[in-house]
Amino acid sequence: MLSILIPSYNYDVVPLVTELKNQVDLLSIKYEILVQDDASNSDFNTRNQNINNLENCSFNLNEVNLGRGANRNYLANKSKYNWLLFIDCDMMPTSGDFIKNYISALKNSKLQVLYGGISYQNSKDFEGNLRYTYGKKREALAVEKRILKKNLGAQTSNLLITKNVFITNQFSNRVIEYGYEDTLFLFELESKNIEVKHIDNPLNHLNIETSHDFLKKTKLALKNLKVIIALQPELKNRIGVSKLYFKLKKWKLIFLVNTFYSVFEKKIYMNLISNNPSLFLFDVFKICYLCKLKN
Repeated sequence: MLSILIPSYNYDVVPLVTELKNQVDLLSIKYEILVQDDASNSDFNTRNQNINNLENCSFNLNEVNLGRGANRNYLANKSKYNWLLFIDCDMMPTSGDFIKNYISALKNSKLQVLYGGISYQNSKDFEGNLRYTYGKKREALAVEKRILKKNLGAQTSNLLITKNVFITNQFSNRVIEYGYEDTLFLFELESKNIEVKHIDNPLNHLNIETSHDFLKKTKLALKNLKVIIALQPELKNRIGVSKLYFKLKKWKLIFLVNTFYSVFEKKIYMNLISNNPSLFLFDVFKICYLCKLKN
């Protein structure tokens, strides 16, 4: 019935797999838990091999790095059940009924895709961290707010989808680098009238990277956004930073933005890696960096 698919990279996945297995074993359903490390060459992988000792669970390593989307495609093609539950390796259920909640939701026979949401534990250890601040304010949204964005209010870090829908709408093999691959995948489902149903069944995001590393990943994602929009031009008005970029371009203000960024780049960066980062300045950083790239 259920294939739980966990793409991983340089992470200890044993606690997550153990928790998921304990939950699903209580439900008396057919299942498998497949973990696929994307050639991380990590010391964690020695410990992750212990997953192979658990019934209905497996851990495998890619010989070469496939990329985030292709690794999910690979897991889906390996799976054997009709429902696929994608979970990122750095997540953890907030409730002992996490799997049960999804199974209960499937009583609605019309459902094809469900998204349970993301949450962040309150932690003084991460206060002042940009990734944590962003996640709490922009990602950990209530169902009512996620619904307003339709499919783009979801992520594949906690997504239940029928195998048939996924196999016929896989991640694009033309998107290799990091960033916005979820957005493209979910938008293309929406364009085919395949609706994501939003429910309250979150996973905690555990892996809080440094503000510096988060900014590096944001830059990579913005570079990849150019590729994504080339593949799906309709997305340019659905992604906030892209929509603003094309307005600035239309108004011939790109040069002005680049001039502003050349003067204030260092000050913006210093705020974002400080103990009190501004999400407004993070938005400014993103549009400035995108203008710089496009220019």
